[in-house]
Amino acid sequence: NVICEMLGVPVEDHERFKGWSLDLARGLDSIMLPPDSEVAKRSGMARQGLAEYFRALIAERRASPRGDLLSGLIAAEEAGDPRGTTNAQVNLGFVLSELGQYSRAEQVLRDVVTLSERCGLSNSLGLGLNNLGNVLGRLGQLREASEIERQAIEAADRQGDVGLQGSSRAYLAGVLLRLGDLSGAEREASLAIDLQMTQPPLRAQALATLGQVLRAAGRTEEALAAATE
Repeated sequence: NVICEMLGVPVEDHERFKGWSLDLARGLDSIMLPPDSEVAKRSGMARQGLAEYFRALIAERRASPRGDLLSGLIAAEEAGDPRGTTNAQVNLGFVLSELGQYSRAEQVLRDVVTLSERCGLSNSLGLGLNNLGNVLGRLGQLREASEIERQAIEAADRQGDVGLQGSSRAYLAGVLLRLGDLSGAEREASLAIDLQMTQPPLRAQALATLGQVLRAAGRTEEALAAATE
């Protein structure tokens, strides 16, 4: 419901929106199923339903803006404000990824990176890279995800943004874990934990990742200690 409210989805459409999101999420697990499976069909119908719904909602918000994310993105684009546009697009990319629409999120976030580089928007660039790397990891594009997160770390370091650097290192640790680089994953997770000392939610994310790495390495007691810290 929080995501629906951010996007400006009317309350009466929340349950329908939730149904589409669940079908999309289930579709991510259907890669080994035949394309005519019920799960794949429902996922395709959900993707089409969401696309048609947002086309109509965007048209409605252009005509009658409100205080939601879509209205903000439309306003920034129409005003020719690259900073406002990229900030809104970062938020949209994050929301799309939370809905399981990783391909759409990837497209939005690549646009963020391109526009931020062209306009010299360092803050938007770092956030865009951070979120893009995470989305690519979820799509299984692990090599590119690791490179993108390294770029995000460099961007955060240039800005002196400790929180963004910690978040990017935590994402990178998860990617390296899936690539089988346990030592690299442990190093990045440990650095993320140190960087997030004053941000408990982000530190908890990094601790959870470190626990997964240690468990994969067979260091069960250390993994348990990290998970319960």
